[in-house]
Amino acid sequence: MAERIPVVVVGAGPAGLATSQQLKERGVPHRVLERGDTVGYTWANLYDSLTLHTGKHMSSLPGLPFSRSAPLFVPRRSRWRGCPSNTSRTGFASCRAPCRKGPSRWCAS
Repeated sequence: MAERIPVVVVGAGPAGLATSQQLKERGVPHRVLERGDTVGYTWANLYDSLTLHTGKHMSSLPGLPFSRSAPLFVPRRSRWRGCPSNTSRTGFASCRAPCRKGPSRWCAS
């Protein structure tokens, strides 16, 4: 029988990892699905000149602030580097699998 998980977070980028961290903190069993082959896959593959348009104080992951020396508007490379280091704190478990719709639910296989 297939494993049933009550909560699924779609995407292992900054928002998905922040959500995963908050779910773990509250004791909610969950799984993070990522279509890419690494945490933060989309951020790892965006154009080099991308820079966040919100200040670093509003763009950090929960419990993982940017350093004081980081620029106010964080470049893509710095944001992406923060994603994999957050996985141990969130209890991240990735499932890179195609999804299909079953008769009454979505399934990852």
